[in-house]
Amino acid sequence: MPWTPIIRRLEEARLHRGDIVHHLLAGLREQIFLGKLPSGSRLPGEKKLADMLHLSRPTLREALRILAHEGLVVSRWGDGTFITDQLPRIVDGRLSARTAVSPSSWIEPDWNGHDESPMMTAAPDSVAEALGIAPGSTVLMLRRHYAAAERFMARVDVFHRVGSPAAVTSGTPPAARSAVRIGTVSENGEALFQIVETVFDPAGGVSHVVVVSRTTSVPLRLATR
Repeated sequence: MPWTPIIRRLEEARLHRGDIVHHLLAGLREQIFLGKLPSGSRLPGEKKLADMLHLSRPTLREALRILAHEGLVVSRWGDGTFITDQLPRIVDGRLSARTAVSPSSWIEPDWNGHDESPMMTAAPDSVAEALGIAPGSTVLMLRRHYAAAERFMARVDVFHRVGSPAAVTSGTPPAARSAVRIGTVSENGEALFQIVETVFDPAGGVSHVVVVSRTTSVPLRLATR
């Protein structure tokens, strides 16, 4: 049941005097991204959902307003509130035909971004597995940070096997398909959403791996494909 983890999260937030709207949003996003609240599904009515989650209706309305702004839910007058059917591929491990897009198109366009110089680094286990190399092998990493109000909002890391083409911005050749996994990680005590996308070339080999880490307190708006 998708509501049980959200209820537990809210109980923990109340115990530690946390921001209820923030934790409600994090719980709803997580259940949407995990597919527990499927695209196109209708949420319970406002009164029923507020009662289920032990929330005031204004608090619930504020969270739904933010989710609507993010494009994750759609309210239809007289029908109710629905999870958008325009969600990007968020089912763990699902493969889908698509054309590769620049990772920067996953990020809000009005944020300030800056690139770091390409660097050689040891591949994290998940990246090494996706690239088909031994954990800790040297890979080429390109990193871009995005921030608003001088606060970290998102980081895009693109990994390539050493010696492979590194066309990761505009001009990336079309990809035959990609696999996306979405989860949460902890960094410096802060919970982050993490999207790991393995991009395959038309011949079926791995082209590159894109890892996007985002704070959970700001909109997570991916490009639909």
